[in-house]
Amino acid sequence: MSPFARYLRQRYLSQHGLSQHRLSQRYLSQHGLNQRLRRLAWLLPLLLAAVAFPPTTHAQVLYGSLTGTVTDASALAVPGVAVQAVNIATGVTKDATTDERGTYSFNDLQPGTYKVTISLEGFATLTRENVGIDANRVVRLDARLQPKDISESVVVTGRDAAIGLQTDKGDVSITQSSRQINSLPLTGSLGRNYQSLMTLVPGTTMMGEQNSAAGSPQRSISFNVNGVSRLQNNTRLDGSSVTYPWLPTNTAYVPSAEAIDAVNIVTNSFDAEQGMAGGAAINVSIKSGSNVVHGTAWEYNQNSDLRAHNEFQTTAKNQMDRINQYGANLGGPSHPPTCGRAISARPASPSTIRRRIPIHGCARRFRTTRFPRIASIPPRWS
Repeated sequence: MSPFARYLRQRYLSQHGLSQHRLSQRYLSQHGLNQRLRRLAWLLPLLLAAVAFPPTTHAQVLYGSLTGTVTDASALAVPGVAVQAVNIATGVTKDATTDERGTYSFNDLQPGTYKVTISLEGFATLTRENVGIDANRVVRLDARLQPKDISESVVVTGRDAAIGLQTDKGDVSITQSSRQINSLPLTGSLGRNYQSLMTLVPGTTMMGEQNSAAGSPQRSISFNVNGVSRLQNNTRLDGSSVTYPWLPTNTAYVPSAEAIDAVNIVTNSFDAEQGMAGGAAINVSIKSGSNVVHGTAWEYNQNSDLRAHNEFQTTAKNQMDRINQYGANLGGPSHPPTCGRAISARPASPSTIRRRIPIHGCARRFRTTRFPRIASIPPRWS
C-alpha cells in the first residue's frame, strides 16, 4: 500500500470514529466469519493431535504379509474365524479374525517360517505348517473348512505349499534366500560379496567395484537395472538406507554373506514405501536369534593352483590368487534381567513399603522408602 493510500485510509477511519480493530470486527460480523473462526478453533487441536500421534504403521520392506479367504464346503465366506500365526523359531504369536467377507490379513510378520491355525466352533481345525514368510512379499493362504466329526483336525505341511504366484501385490521383485547366498559362488576383490548375485536379476548390468574403498568390511559393487543409472538404486539394511549420500552408486556397508537372512530386490512397479529408488530397491534382512541355540563355522578357500588352465592364457601358470575367508557365528535366546518391577508383598508396617528400583541400569537392589501414614489413601510413588 502506497503512503498516499494509507493516508486516505486513516482519514476515513478518523472521520467515522472507527479504529482498525472495530473495522475488522464489523467486517467479520457482516460476513459471518466469527462463527466460522470458532469452528476452526475447535478443529485445530484435533489436527495437531492427529499429526503428533499418528496411527501405528509398519514398514512393509521390513515385514512380510499373510492374507487369505476362509470359506465353507459350499464356497461361502465364513466370518468370525480365528486365525493364528506362530513363528516357529521365536514362538511369537499373531492373531486375527476373518471379517464379513471371510478375509483375514497379517501385515507385520517377521520373515521366517510360521505355523498357521484356522479354527471355528463346529468346523474341523485346519493347520498349515512350514509357511514361509519373506520380507516385502504377500503370501496368500486360502482355506476351506469342513464340518468336524467329534474331534478332527487337518494338517498340511510343506515349506513352499503356500507360496505361489503373488497376486496381491503388483511390484516386480525377486527374493534371494540365505541358502542361495551361501551356496552360490560369490565374487569380490575383498572376499565374498552378496551383491555379485545381482547378475541373476533380469535387467541388471554389472559395473564392478567403483570408488568404494571406504566400504566396510569390503568394497561395494555397482550395477545398473533396467537401463536406469546406478545412481538411482537404493539399498536398505533392515529398513535403513546404507547408500552413500554423496556417492549413491555405492553402499556404505556390505555385511558378510553368512549374516544375511534374505535379500529382496524390487525392479519395477514400486510401491510408495519403496521410495528413493528408480532402478532397484534392495532390502537386506539380517538373521535374528531364535529360542534354540545354534551356530555355524565356515572357511572358504580360493587357490589359483587348483584352477583349470585357460587355453587362451599366454603364461604357463595361473596368476597367483589365494584367499582364505573363515569365521563363525552363534545365536540363541536372550534373557534380559528384570528392571524396576514392583514387588507385591505385604509391608512390614503401614508406613514402610519395600520395592525394587533400578539403580545404574539394571542393578538388582532394594531401597526402603518411607511414606506418611494415611489411613484411607494408599502410598504412591512416581
